Amino acid sequence: MGGLGKTTLAQLVFDDDQVNDHFDIKAWVYVSQRFDVKVILRKMLRSIDCRIEADSELDDLQAKFREKIKGRRFLFVLDDVWEESNPNWETLGKYLTKGEPGSKVLVTTRSTKVAEVSGGALRSEACTSIVEPYHLKGLSEEESWNLLVRKALPREVLRDPQVQEIGKQILEKCDGVPLAVSAIASVLADSKDPKTEWPSFLQKGLSSILKGEEDPIMSVLLLSFNHLPSYMKNCFIYCKLFPKGYEFDIKMLVQFWVIHKYIETEDEGFDCFKTLWGRSFFQEVVMDDLGNMSTCRMHDLMHDLVDSMGGEKIMRSSDSICLENISLTTCHLAITGDRNDGSREDYYGDHEPGNPCKVRTLICLKNLSNKELKQICRNFLRLRVLVIIEGSNSECNASSLDASLILSSVHKLKHLRYLGLGGSGGEKIPNSVATLVNMQVLKLVDFWRLKELPRDIKTLVNLKHLELDSEYVVLNHVPKGIGELKFLQTLSTFVVGKTVGAGLDELKGLNALSGKLTIEGLAHANTPREGVYVLKEKLYLQSLVLDWGRDCDRDVDGVTLLSTRDEGMLEMLWPHSNLKSLMIRGGGVYQGAKLPNWLSGLTSLVEFSLIDCKRFEYLPQLHQMFSLIKLTIQNCPLLKGISHDGDGGVYQGAKLPNWLSGLANLVEFSWIDCKRCEYLPQLHQMSSLKKLTIKKCPLLKDISHDGGSGVYQSAKLPSWLSGLANLVEFSLIDCKRCEYMPQLHQMSSLKKLTIQNCPLLKGISHDGYHGDYNSMENSATKEEDDNWPRFHCLSSLCIKGCPMLTRLPTFPTLEGELQLDNVSLAPFARTIKMKMRRGGVDYLEGYSYDDTNIHPLLPPPSASSSSALIHPLSNLTKLALSDMDDDLESLSHHDFKNCLISIQDLTIEQCGRGVKLPGSLCSSIYLIDIALFRCKMVEYLPPLHELPSLKMLTIADCPNLKGCWWKKQQGNNDESSYHDYYNFDPSMEEEEVVKEGEEATEEDWPHFLRLSYLSIRCCPKLTRIPLFPTLEGGLLLEKTSGQALVRTMKMKAVVVAAVPHHHVDSQQHSATTATTTTTSPSSSLRTALVAPLSKLKEMIIAGIDDLESLPEEGICNLTSLQEFVIWECPRLASLPPAMRHLTSLPSLRVNDCEKLTERCKEEDWPNISHIPYILLNYKELQNLGTEVFLFSSAIYYAIQSLLTKLSFFPPSCMDRRATMIEAARCYALPLL
Repeated sequence: MGGLGKTTLAQLVFDDDQVNDHFDIKAWVYVSQRFDVKVILRKMLRSIDCRIEADSELDDLQAKFREKIKGRRFLFVLDDVWEESNPNWETLGKYLTKGEPGSKVLVTTRSTKVAEVSGGALRSEACTSIVEPYHLKGLSEEESWNLLVRKALPREVLRDPQVQEIGKQILEKCDGVPLAVSAIASVLADSKDPKTEWPSFLQKGLSSILKGEEDPIMSVLLLSFNHLPSYMKNCFIYCKLFPKGYEFDIKMLVQFWVIHKYIETEDEGFDCFKTLWGRSFFQEVVMDDLGNMSTCRMHDLMHDLVDSMGGEKIMRSSDSICLENISLTTCHLAITGDRNDGSREDYYGDHEPGNPCKVRTLICLKNLSNKELKQICRNFLRLRVLVIIEGSNSECNASSLDASLILSSVHKLKHLRYLGLGGSGGEKIPNSVATLVNMQVLKLVDFWRLKELPRDIKTLVNLKHLELDSEYVVLNHVPKGIGELKFLQTLSTFVVGKTVGAGLDELKGLNALSGKLTIEGLAHANTPREGVYVLKEKLYLQSLVLDWGRDCDRDVDGVTLLSTRDEGMLEMLWPHSNLKSLMIRGGGVYQGAKLPNWLSGLTSLVEFSLIDCKRFEYLPQLHQMFSLIKLTIQNCPLLKGISHDGDGGVYQGAKLPNWLSGLANLVEFSWIDCKRCEYLPQLHQMSSLKKLTIKKCPLLKDISHDGGSGVYQSAKLPSWLSGLANLVEFSLIDCKRCEYMPQLHQMSSLKKLTIQNCPLLKGISHDGYHGDYNSMENSATKEEDDNWPRFHCLSSLCIKGCPMLTRLPTFPTLEGELQLDNVSLAPFARTIKMKMRRGGVDYLEGYSYDDTNIHPLLPPPSASSSSALIHPLSNLTKLALSDMDDDLESLSHHDFKNCLISIQDLTIEQCGRGVKLPGSLCSSIYLIDIALFRCKMVEYLPPLHELPSLKMLTIADCPNLKGCWWKKQQGNNDESSYHDYYNFDPSMEEEEVVKEGEEATEEDWPHFLRLSYLSIRCCPKLTRIPLFPTLEGGLLLEKTSGQALVRTMKMKAVVVAAVPHHHVDSQQHSATTATTTTTSPSSSLRTALVAPLSKLKEMIIAGIDDLESLPEEGICNLTSLQEFVIWECPRLASLPPAMRHLTSLPSLRVNDCEKLTERCKEEDWPNISHIPYILLNYKELQNLGTEVFLFSSAIYYAIQSLLTKLSFFPPSCMDRRATMIEAARCYALPLL
């Protein structure tokens, strides 16, 4: 049943703070009856801020989608789904496999079958479990009464039994449906005397409507509609133009109502909307950052109601806009292009040639041909509203729409009042547009080439809104005369031209401006006359951006003169005190040294940003900004500090500056790229601060203590720091002189800590310990240390480029990500060596120990025992270690003891001086992705083939790596090789290991269980590696041995079990050892016999010196191969006749293989002649016109694997970044 609150409940979950912290990306998609995978993917991409063209093909969409979700934990909500077809669900499900395990898809539906089908189809490595459907029931009698009371009854009548009895009789008609109860409550709320009016409503109003009705819920909604004033009814019925699930732009909707004279003013329109919202005709209202209503949706039942109204006067069609299909009575028309949204697809109008079309509104939510565009201005001459614009609701391809076809002839539509266009409209808007004197709204979206507005724009005397809704608009200037548009309320951008266009004086009379105003090119502007404040009377303006930088050349020799001029101009731009957001962006050309005097008078300011003001030395006192929530100071290289009361010096006294105490509501403070700043102020009054960022302040020495600016060394916690109890995120980046940090571990709410490129940073102060911390360092060598401080609830930690940082509190509670790059191993080692018990003295304070937080593989603690082990880092999911000078092998596997049992993504780059990689680093049964780079000394890896979830493995630039270690199994011994690996002595004679491998057959040789992608490059000694028959995505082997490939291709069919990612017997994971074992799939699970590499899509082999031939039987199995590249394999002499079996292979490339390229042209030609595209030595030998890959996705994967790891490098390591980028390019160039 609709209206029970499925969407509302999903929305509450979606917006929950804990859910936001748990997932990396979230997306909400309204699906309804049209289940189009392409549309769903596009909406998901747009929802996660990915710019995507509307005409993108499915292949492009799925590639971008997989790239976006790869390695990230996602939450996707599919709202109001009706699709019950299993194939469509499976198609969608295959695109969700790249996310992190723990990802979720939440589906709301009225159909039990949808719940059953979707659960099985969407389960994957990312979404590992299916939760039983949660069936919402109607409200109970008590719950319905409570809802009615909250919405309709004043408190004084609650005790009247007569009112209660009548109210409960009314509620019986609502069937416990919350939407119906809310609708009835909105009607009853208008009653002045419930005792006399409610009985009449029950007998005459409600009963008469419900009589004989099969759908009582719709009848209740209709009753609520009937009680609306007539003008509100018109406003509601107008919404019939938009399809189900449409996200309404509230401001645009109100503008439509005003244009059609349903209401007089926009203020009345917003009041009307609030009333309709309060009566449940709209829902899911979203507010913008400044507290304004932005978007909303309409419930499906309400949409069904509005669809039954309006007749043919208001039509929504999925067909074209031909006149023959439009009724003479139609006044408002929307073209959706969607035949599943209730639009008329078989509608044929009765329009007769010669009769004028009466359509007043035309809204196009589909692609229009050029022919259709030309028809609009020729046939729809009575239009008041014309919208052809891209949005999250529309499949209209704004980027390819040739809006110039409309703009060149739109002057014919003399009655036009609203014009909304998206797309490429050229560099100029024709001056003929200025003849539309009735125009009230001109909205242009994505006009990225637009440079000039109509020259005679001043003739648009009724214009209220000029919206240039795009960050790409680069206007040269705003035309002169714009100041004569006295009704103008929205002017998104005002650009001061170099030599032409309007000056700042023209803003003086535009006092109706509201919303956001950006003034650009202030470096070109003439200072307004003395005493002329062009913005001061604009009391409706909420957001203001003052931007000096617009590619101007200024006389650097006249800095003093320019400084006086710029400061004077800023004073003349005094805004009204109602302003909520202010950004001053100097663009590197603003020469003023101080901020205006009026700044402290902006008492309503919520956000303040000061960016690229390169001569500022001090900030003024901000003591009046009681409402300030977000403060950003960026790229002010001369800024030394924040001034104290009454002087301009840096505050260093013992008394807190009074103005700073007024920032008690500050939530986010960013201090970025202030190169002269040495000290920060005391922040103890900022009790609401949640996010603090300090970045690129190279002279910053420390964060000052009460009474001085030195490093805090007292045993007492500094008072100003104790006020940051609500801090959630702290970042310290590129502060090269900073040596000490305050006691961040005392911040009980801190969840995310980032420290980057602070080479002198030694540690975080600890009560009673300072200087060399000798006593603490000595105590750290013990297994247990009760004195060392701990982070209590930290979930994410990133430390890069801090080689001296050793005195860091332990971080056992991490759940998300840990990145350590160019930093001491000591903090990590100290953390994993912690020993904590559930109930003893080693209990970890501040950490939740309820059953949901205990790792599923650990035995549940006994209720009577207090000695159950709780291991540090047991919930960590992502670990990246890079450029660690300490030897990882020095960490015994006994130190780990299940500490890293939840790791899913592991990256190790240039770490370790030992020959073995610690097995406990990569023994988690949840490991999906392992990447190993530039570990020069490592010779052996643990038995990675025993990891049941491993899907991606990347190994690069490990010149001494010989392979994975494993012990040859004897008989039915299923003991894991990990235990033996820990005791493996690398100094044993190499011949024993090699001999064991050589004697094994392909059947005896171990293989990866679920590996899908494998990339190995520049590992010349790597011969001992498990086989990889299950590869699906891609295989890249470069400058390594080809033995493993040949062995894999010679394998017989292997049994592959459909084991879900989480399916591992918990009893096989010991809580006292770091071993990981798996058993064969249970008989209840599906298994399949699969030929090795039969699902592989791309294979690249390059620089393989020992590869002489490819096995005939193995080639026959490559039936799914889409890309085959052979590169620099000097000993490979031929391609076997089995290549003829690869009838679906579209592309073959052979480069720099002297013997093979010659044979391909002659003897081997019959084996490959069926392949549509063949490239030999970078020249096309054959191209049959079939579309082929210009860029191999396997190589793309390899490059992506390399480039994504660049994020782990500190900014100082640019040489490594450049090397890896060049390495990636060398893969790509031979294929283009």
